[in-house]
Amino acid sequence: MSVSQSPFRIAHLSDFHFRRSLPGTSSIAARRSRGGMVEAVLARLAERPPDLLVITGDLLDVPMFLLEAVPRGFSMPGGVDPWREAALADYRYLRERLEATGIPYRVVPGNHDDPEAFAAVFADQEPDFRFRGHRVLSFLDHEQEGNAPRRLTPSRDRFEDALADADPTPQIHLQHYLLHPVMEGGYPYHYPEHAALRREIASSGRVRLSLSGHYHAGTPLREEDGTVYTVAPALCHAPHRWRVYGIAADGAITMEEHALPPAAPAPVVFLDRDGVINDLASYTEGPEVMRLLPGAAAAIRRLNEAGWRAVVVTSQSGIGLGYVTDAVVSMVHERMQALLAEEGAYLDALYYSKGAGERSVLPGWEQFPTAKACLIGQAAGTLPLEMSRGWIVGDRRSDLHAGAAHGLRSILVRTGFGAQAEAEMKPGEATAVADDLSAAVRLILGEEGG
Repeated sequence: MSVSQSPFRIAHLSDFHFRRSLPGTSSIAARRSRGGMVEAVLARLAERPPDLLVITGDLLDVPMFLLEAVPRGFSMPGGVDPWREAALADYRYLRERLEATGIPYRVVPGNHDDPEAFAAVFADQEPDFRFRGHRVLSFLDHEQEGNAPRRLTPSRDRFEDALADADPTPQIHLQHYLLHPVMEGGYPYHYPEHAALRREIASSGRVRLSLSGHYHAGTPLREEDGTVYTVAPALCHAPHRWRVYGIAADGAITMEEHALPPAAPAPVVFLDRDGVINDLASYTEGPEVMRLLPGAAAAIRRLNEAGWRAVVVTSQSGIGLGYVTDAVVSMVHERMQALLAEEGAYLDALYYSKGAGERSVLPGWEQFPTAKACLIGQAAGTLPLEMSRGWIVGDRRSDLHAGAAHGLRSILVRTGFGAQAEAEMKPGEATAVADDLSAAVRLILGEEGG
């Protein structure tokens, strides 16, 4: 095999779950869609450029209603076209950032990317090109039944043709999904036909390196029959890692893993949703009825500007009670964050429970936790929060109790069910009582003496 005599360095990034023009953040709170991580990593790479930069999918965190259609019986106000345009704008933005590094690059889409918008921006990417004595092939596969990824025609044909032709050039394969290792149980990260695909690779003797994403924890380098397989960790998860592989002239492969410096902890305000940010109509309804309470967006924007984290913790037991589905609640949250964005506000993360305890109408759902204190614990474990300065704002006594379990100060607002809760509240249950979220934020920021 003819290869380059100098080391070949490949930077491998994956799973940005990025949003910029798309409002809000990922429905999975541990994924950080915003915060400048992508730009920071690209700037670091530009300081010591690798020979090639590859990104193995999930560049964006496109709302699922764009990928799986709006659930029947519900609708997104304003339609879906503005969301598709926002996705296009985000792909264009990422392409501009990639071009600005001056590093040759290749990208493949993932299951959270919009296929049409991705193709419109990256259509000129050659799926089979030669670089530094190697042949780099990109495979654009998709999830099929049961979310299982499949390598179907025409991707399958190109895969088999590349392995069978007379060209002896060593190959590097890029795909979003896993060929190796196999993750048993839970979500189907790997191809059902993974064993057959790996046998074909082994028989060819040509694939030097196979790079994937999708499995956010990442995997070490694993060699099987002369091919090294590996999965990059998700950039969207702290500590925001990426990798650089070195391919020596003799084919030996090494790996360096890098990470961004940890973010400094910030003070946090935990916010209940219904009755605090929006009216109560959204509790068992779709995005059509999502309405922000007056002044709520401006109050959250003030927290953003003051450097406080704004984190929603909300019980959405309407799912367990059978009024709405998880997909509908996700749409409601997308709509809420879009309305906040219109006034320059954003949430740092959003955690919600979906069970209804013994009242759950779905078999087996009694086991799902409903305590808001559990959600606060999840946030404290995944976000850089200064909990000693934390507050919780809610309209129920249970919100106050959830905050107290984590040593948070609390404010009961009189909106939503707050007036009723105030009448029933015992002395000392709340740090303060405020008319609404705007007044609560003024208290927190010290404008009314704290």
